[in-house]
Amino acid sequence: MESLRVFMEVVLAGSLSAAARKLGVATSAVSKRLAQLEKGLGVPLLVRSSRSMRLTDAGQALAERAPSALREVEDAFASARELGTATQGSVRVSAPVTLTEMHLAPLTADFLLAEPSVRVELVVDDRFVDPVKEGFDLVIRSGPATHVSLVVKKLARDSRVLCASPAYLSRAGTPVTPEDLSRHNCMRHSFNDSSGRWALNVEGHRHTVLVRGNLRLNHGGALKEAVLRGLGIGYLPLFVVQDELARGALVRVLPEVVVEAPPFLIALHPYGRKPPRPVRGYLEYLAAHLPQRLGQSPMPR
Repeated sequence: MESLRVFMEVVLAGSLSAAARKLGVATSAVSKRLAQLEKGLGVPLLVRSSRSMRLTDAGQALAERAPSALREVEDAFASARELGTATQGSVRVSAPVTLTEMHLAPLTADFLLAEPSVRVELVVDDRFVDPVKEGFDLVIRSGPATHVSLVVKKLARDSRVLCASPAYLSRAGTPVTPEDLSRHNCMRHSFNDSSGRWALNVEGHRHTVLVRGNLRLNHGGALKEAVLRGLGIGYLPLFVVQDELARGALVRVLPEVVVEAPPFLIALHPYGRKPPRPVRGYLEYLAAHLPQRLGQSPMPR
């Protein structure tokens, strides 16, 4: 199995030396592993020169099927490890800044009180990260419930609202139609709203409105503060502003309009059907408790 892993690292890295650097071993050790694999199979897998490398037909066939085979073996190992009595290990998580500040940080603390043998590293960043390339066990984001190469678990429903402070609406007027937004100061999130076009649905009819504003931020909490201070209209996740809406500090703009946005808060991981036990434990804890914090019922399993 180790020789197969080394072979896949060479394929992905493009050379023996690059694979050796990634694995933290000598190039000669990588070459030895490849030679053992080729000897065991009885066929050459790579054609190498001092400057280039290419897969043979046999190597290409193995490279196409090896990832799924490795995942199956890893799943088998994970099942064997679960015979232990305690959940232990580490979970490295990438999550959005504001969601973490408001909900994931306290939930993570509660989880660790219940599972003290687990270690969680929570890295906050609003940009989407590749869990495989950047070494994360889980990536939590807003998004659809499908992904080409990662496993997706729905944690909670997500929705976006247009909102402003009463002071701003008193000063600038209240939009009556989606097109009115183009005449207002509309503040945008750098990652979630990079195009400057807000997609809105009115009674089944889609409107795409080009908006402009004098402030653009990459932090949902800071964007909310600007809206609270009366700077303009914000396009924000409901979970960020639900308390302010409830107490009247903010008012929904065009409340009958559906803001088209990713439908769920999701967790993505690269582990197939059986993620490691600490990852699964943390994931199940979030799925059970995050909807409750957001005032929702749990997502169907």
